[in-house]
Amino acid sequence: MLLYLAILIILLSIILITFNWNENKNSLYLGGFLILIAIYAISHYFTSIAKIPFLAAIFYGHFAPLNLLAGPLIYFYIRGNIKDNYALTRSDAWHLLPFLIHFVGLIPFILSPFSEKLALASAIVSDIREISNHEINFILPLRVNFVMRPLSLLLYTSYSSLILYRFKQKNQVQLAGFGLTFRWLFSFLSLTFITGVAYFLISIGFISESYGPSIILLNGATAIMSITLLGTGVFLLIFPQILYGFPINLKSINASAKPTKFTEESAFDIQFYELGEQIKTYIETEKPFLNPDFSLLDLAQNLDVPQHHVSYCFRFIFKQGFPKMRSEYRIEFAKKLIENPENDHLSYEGIGLESGFSTRSRFYAAFQEIEGCSPGEYREKIQSL
Repeated sequence: MLLYLAILIILLSIILITFNWNENKNSLYLGGFLILIAIYAISHYFTSIAKIPFLAAIFYGHFAPLNLLAGPLIYFYIRGNIKDNYALTRSDAWHLLPFLIHFVGLIPFILSPFSEKLALASAIVSDIREISNHEINFILPLRVNFVMRPLSLLLYTSYSSLILYRFKQKNQVQLAGFGLTFRWLFSFLSLTFITGVAYFLISIGFISESYGPSIILLNGATAIMSITLLGTGVFLLIFPQILYGFPINLKSINASAKPTKFTEESAFDIQFYELGEQIKTYIETEKPFLNPDFSLLDLAQNLDVPQHHVSYCFRFIFKQGFPKMRSEYRIEFAKKLIENPENDHLSYEGIGLESGFSTRSRFYAAFQEIEGCSPGEYREKIQSL
């Protein structure tokens, strides 16, 4: 069960990153964290549960440095939600230092013959106490590694919880409609912290050579993390809006504004009502859709708001994709050209180009899809009235 769940989470995380990368790059940190935890679960499964020497030799030790990235990824994810910005700074390189030290110390083991790794894995799956008899990192002793990884997770989770709590206290009025997102983040951090505590106690047990209780605790901790992984995946599918964080650019929005026909009666949606109006006003006034290269990124840059805010408006407020709305505006413009007798000299291809379509075929396809007829048939209808 654990193995299949871990594989499922890896697949869901890849999908999460792939489909949200262009809209909200903070999903990279969340997806990366889930993948690391899933890999840890797989390593534990082959070493302590299934006890398959060959697979244990592949996973044991090789992915250990990645565990030191779990804490920083949580911090980057929480900070990115708070600051509404995914970008890293030069000073963030310090967060990667423990990972680099661990990785460098592990290079001789990584480059060692697979036969030696297989022999070590066979000994470990036969008797878990063999772990303490083999130092595979020439920089960091095994005991330090055991404590360092869960301690890093606990410190980062605690600090991330602190900055999230302070942010909530400071912005309660402006972000009153984001209770669901806050609950998600605090629940996620709480479960991660509980798991970190369990893994820390496991490490202490291995250091003190209390292997029996440690194995029991390890299985319990793995079960907790499995529930966390499963719950995270399900929660993201049911409430995708939690991926969009807290829009600091929209704090001045009047939360009492009444939604129009393209909104839903939810506090989260109302927070984006004003941005939706700005988008429509800008498109109708400036007519950027007449540029064949007009994109979602152009719209976000011209409005000076994060791209994932604009993406959210199209997905959950307008209830349609950006390409569809762009085509609708272009077709409306083309219809006005067709209806104007002064444009009778224009070919349909010319009308399409004037309306922002890059090719005649795209113009015809969009016109047929939206109006249910060709441009020529539409002109005949107008002339017959």
